[in-house]
Amino acid sequence: LIFDNYNISKTIIEKIAKIGLCLVIDDLKIQWKNPIVIAPNLGSQQTDYKNNQNVYAGIGYSMISNKFYYESLQNYKFYNISIDARILIQIGAVDSKNNINKILKILSIYKNKIKHITVVLSKKAPHRKNIMQALKAFNSAELVEVKSVKKMIKLYRENNLIIGASGVSLLERVSMGISFLAFSLNNNQDINLEQFKKYKLGVYGGRIDKISNIDLERIILKYMNENKSQYLFKNDYSEQLDGKGCIRVANIIS
Repeated sequence: LIFDNYNISKTIIEKIAKIGLCLVIDDLKIQWKNPIVIAPNLGSQQTDYKNNQNVYAGIGYSMISNKFYYESLQNYKFYNISIDARILIQIGAVDSKNNINKILKILSIYKNKIKHITVVLSKKAPHRKNIMQALKAFNSAELVEVKSVKKMIKLYRENNLIIGASGVSLLERVSMGISFLAFSLNNNQDINLEQFKKYKLGVYGGRIDKISNIDLERIILKYMNENKSQYLFKNDYSEQLDGKGCIRVANIIS
């Protein structure tokens, strides 16, 4: 059994792990005793888990598509392509806390500086209609649902200012060598974001629900004024995020 859901009782998982093969995907450094632990966050280490020897930690176990890494090898072809004032927002698939609307309200103040804005959001998102209305304030905007890696890569190529969350999509962008303004949405994303800041893999935004509107505007405006390219010219983490995490995890449990 493979568990990747914090709504399931830790006690139940520990009991199951005593009688059969059980694997846990852990982002919060929870101290597990019996299951095999996969800790794929930036900066995760085996020493974070003191009571378990069956721990496989680090971004090499991140189960993301290898297409992002292979695209990073092509980045040099795009360095001299001029893209200006095109913004991409990717803050969770459903954005249940409506953080995108908060960002759009700030961006609307500077809409004359923005050539185009794209928001990635599921059609099942509870605030989708609200976002559609907010985008009408901009000269050029679109709301899209992305279901393929190919489409996501295309959007990263087309936009030079990228605002994103710090979950799995952070690892995908780092794998592709994409620079962006990163915000954390919850506790497990905090761990990724702190390492993201430490290794200067982009622009640190902070925990979005703990930032005042005034500070959020300051952070976004500074990012818009200072960042011209979406590419990181040096990124040691890209090679580690090679998209082979699924193979490594499959080898562990086979």
